[in-house]
Amino acid sequence: MRLLFAAAVGGLMVVATLSTPASAWQCMARSTNGAVGLGSGIILERAQKFAIRRCIAAGGNVSGYACSIRYCR
Repeated sequence: MRLLFAAAVGGLMVVATLSTPASAWQCMARSTNGAVGLGSGIILERAQKFAIRRCIAAGGNVSGYACSIRYCR
């Protein structure tokens, strides 16, 4: 009986985990010289930081062209 109960609980946990949608933020940062950076994360602030860092790495902060967040969804 315990084995059946444990299997039922385990099965319900798997179903509950698989049926929830992924909830992650995705942001894009762009600079006026065309450099783009994309970032994603569960927390909005982290997704924004990743996008800004990747935009800077792509050449966004060269000669005063600053990267800024264009959208997050």
